[in-house]
Amino acid sequence: MRRDLVERARGGNRDAFTTLAADSIGRLFNIAQCMLRNRDLADDAVQETLVLAWRDLPGLRDLDGFDAWLHRVLVRCVYREANRERRRSACGLGSPVGVHGRGPARPRLGQKAHPPPYSPPPRRPAS
Repeated sequence: MRRDLVERARGGNRDAFTTLAADSIGRLFNIAQCMLRNRDLADDAVQETLVLAWRDLPGLRDLDGFDAWLHRVLVRCVYREANRERRRSACGLGSPVGVHGRGPARPRLGQKAHPPPYSPPPRRPAS
């Protein structure tokens, strides 16, 4: 059954691909969220994965390896999303309180926590 869905999706059948995507989306999201530790970034990575999977599916040679292939596509998209977020943070484009205002930004795996930037106390007017 699964092989038949993959074969039909590879031939351009949108309904077959929709079924495959619906069967895989929960697993893909869980993996992406565990890797990125951020729901919004995980959503973006899964969306990009499904777009690339639809585009590249005609080139899939081993129909039985669809799940492993989709997992590899997801991991590449997760790395790409993590790099984008790292560049946004380095350029100061990220939110200072975390992504979309969801509390303080947590350091990612392998990154050191940095204290907030120092700002001197306000000057008092001379009396």
